[in-house]
Amino acid sequence: MTMRCAIMGSGNIGTDLMIKLRRSELLDLVALVGIDPASDGLARARALGVQAPHTGIDWVREHAAEIDLVFDATGGMWVTDFGKVEERRRDRVGVYYGRPARSLI
Repeated sequence: MTMRCAIMGSGNIGTDLMIKLRRSELLDLVALVGIDPASDGLARARALGVQAPHTGIDWVREHAAEIDLVFDATGGMWVTDFGKVEERRRDRVGVYYGRPARSLI
């Protein structure tokens, strides 16, 4: 069984990863996701028949049920917090994005 994947980031790293994932027998590339509709990486993805939306993380959220794994090729970092349930309180679940040196969380 293959894992359905998406790549966030249509720059050099994301485009290189796209080429590698297309050769994989275990990973099925669903989309290369970017934010610049005129990006060379998105144009290259479209030419190869790969979905190439330019709506960034919004596209990933809308298609989360169709994706098993997301590669972040933007240089940032995703952190998942599954929360916890205790007798008298419940923490909420969240997905957070951060950049190096805490410049954005």
